[in-house]
Amino acid sequence: MTNLRTALAALVVVLLVLGWGGAAFAAMNGTATEWAVKMDAAPIRTLALVVLIGATIAAFVPEREAAS
Repeated sequence: MTNLRTALAALVVVLLVLGWGGAAFAAMNGTATEWAVKMDAAPIRTLALVVLIGATIAAFVPEREAAS
């Protein structure tokens, strides 16, 4: 489960960096309105929902104790 949590965290970081970078690029080019419209599309909202549900499930699944 630790590997899945690490992968989920990495995915969230990548999505945040790409979103921030895209927004910054759009703001510098004067296309912030178009960027906002693109980010309000159904696939983006669905991706956000899937990541949120995955993080919620990961938060409630306990870690297995290591066998000593």
